[in-house]
Amino acid sequence: MLTDIKSLLDIFLDKSKSISRRTAIFVSVICFAIITDYVFNISYNIYVTNKLSNLEKVYKLKIIYKTDTVQYSNLIKIEDRLLKKQHYIDYAFSKIESLNYTDKIIERGNIINNSKARSGFWMLITSNYFLVIIVIMLLFVPFFDKKARSIEVLVGIVTTLIIITIIIIITTWILFQIPLILDYPILNYFLNAIIHTLFIWLFYKMSKDKTNY
Repeated sequence: MLTDIKSLLDIFLDKSKSISRRTAIFVSVICFAIITDYVFNISYNIYVTNKLSNLEKVYKLKIIYKTDTVQYSNLIKIEDRLLKKQHYIDYAFSKIESLNYTDKIIERGNIINNSKARSGFWMLITSNYFLVIIVIMLLFVPFFDKKARSIEVLVGIVTTLIIITIIIIITTWILFQIPLILDYPILNYFLNAIIHTLFIWLFYKMSKDKTNY
């Protein structure tokens, strides 16, 4: 573990590498740490434990100062802040969910009809099927290739995954802005796949022309 950390520091402090590359390494390490933290709930467990402990302390103090209106009021404010405070992952997800990734619910009188709403999962898959395949392949590379387990290669994989994930999120959001076609979500899925296929073909064509040139 210490050897890996030293190797990582050597890569980051290596002045022979460009600033952009070292920045990419730094960002990749941060993202890897966040992913690890999210998977194993490291900081979340600490956050919950501290929150419950602090709420318990406030509760006990409220009993002591229940006759002191000023102190009791201050404790209520502290309690409210503790209850509203979010873990950084919960905060991030709440911001992502606030984006318009779903169809608007159609109101017909007092009846709300959401049966024709598009699936976020299928919108993502049909809009980015080739990129999703690449993501899955990259996730398994370190398990099948020993050379891919070095710090430098892992950093490259994480950086690529971050870039692809950002592209997937943006692409899905853009295609969600296309109105529901004839009230049939499957038509939107087909359109997504066609658009994505065209982009792949154009990218391949441009790359091939550049190579020939």
